[in-house]
Amino acid sequence: MRMAVPVCQGRALQLVGLCAGMLIMLLIILCLLILDTRPELDDSPGASPEFRGTPNRLLQQIVRPDEHDPAMRQLVLSTRDIETVAVWLLARRQTEGRIQCGTDAPRLTCQLSVRLMAGVPLFLNAAVNLEDTPESPRLLCLRLGRLRLATGWIRTVLEPLARLAGFGHYLRLWEQRVTGLHIRQDSLHVSLLWKDEWLDLAENWVEDWVSRERYLIYQRALHRTLAASNHTRFVRLGHLVQALFSLARDRSRQGHPATLENAAVIRALNAHVNGRNRDNDRLQVLLRGRVDTARHFLAAAALALAGNGEFSHILGLAKELNDTHGSSGFSFVDLAADRSGLVFAKVATATETTARIIQGLLSQSPDEARFMADTRDLPEHLAMPDFASPEYSALERLIENRVAALAISGNVTASSP
Repeated sequence: MRMAVPVCQGRALQLVGLCAGMLIMLLIILCLLILDTRPELDDSPGASPEFRGTPNRLLQQIVRPDEHDPAMRQLVLSTRDIETVAVWLLARRQTEGRIQCGTDAPRLTCQLSVRLMAGVPLFLNAAVNLEDTPESPRLLCLRLGRLRLATGWIRTVLEPLARLAGFGHYLRLWEQRVTGLHIRQDSLHVSLLWKDEWLDLAENWVEDWVSRERYLIYQRALHRTLAASNHTRFVRLGHLVQALFSLARDRSRQGHPATLENAAVIRALNAHVNGRNRDNDRLQVLLRGRVDTARHFLAAAALALAGNGEFSHILGLAKELNDTHGSSGFSFVDLAADRSGLVFAKVATATETTARIIQGLLSQSPDEARFMADTRDLPEHLAMPDFASPEYSALERLIENRVAALAISGNVTASSP
């Protein structure tokens, strides 16, 4: 009898080990069936044409009042809208994904490819097929990788996966607010109990998506330009400006707001030049032959985009005062770069007319004299200047006059904002 307990314990451990091994094997088989090393969809959809306009106009097109109940709203989403919203939701989770939808009333088909981990070639490819009924659409088929799920298992599998991926909040919102869902010709009609504050929230979401997508377009274009460069250590800012503003001009001709395109160009350039990894980049960016001038110019331009033009001027001045206590000293060259960058951003985003003029001008050549004041004779490495002195005032006026004479200034006054 004394040996019975150890024998029972040994058999229990064997049983636990066997169950654990079977579970691990089952998970491995599921992973092999569900996951893939290549995405089925290669191209990510951009924003639908409606997303090129203002968020208010977009929401007016999508959100429609219910004729019978003032507390209800109808969301009318085209397949392009569904694709855009889905990619935006993935982007908010910092997940790379592609989606493609199509309708053949009364059916809606969606195909999805999602990268499970940044930098790792591991993808979840999925497809879902819905058919409209008088009550609501029913799921005809759900495919995860090479695994096709029976209709009864679809809800059981989808909900845990959605919650695990961080979309539990959206599921709860759907359950609480959505009262109807139907497929009509080439669009999906969603009936929901409406909250007035959702309009402001949705507008912020749309602005966030459009701004992020636009920025990423120029970030990728910048990386392509740098990769194609024949330079080994340095690249002129003028070449990058010409490449990106040529793209901005082309996109504006397609209907994208020129002011927003130009702002995205400036943000992408500033993120590259003044970002965290600026000193580790293969190519250093030069303006008028200097790295520090490019950094000053773009930092001031980025601050001006945020409505902090005067702050950028003060910050640049404060930085120069701080430098008087270091080895570099006070520099009127850096102040000229600050001032040029501020005016550059102001003119490039002032109005649609001036924005398009700037696009046409800067896409013609890489000439940096069009947007950066001449600094060759400006003093630097100075001790603390006397701001009330005639010499300081004269140099400040000289910089202002040179900035005002830049080709980008045109008929726009180059005074402080």
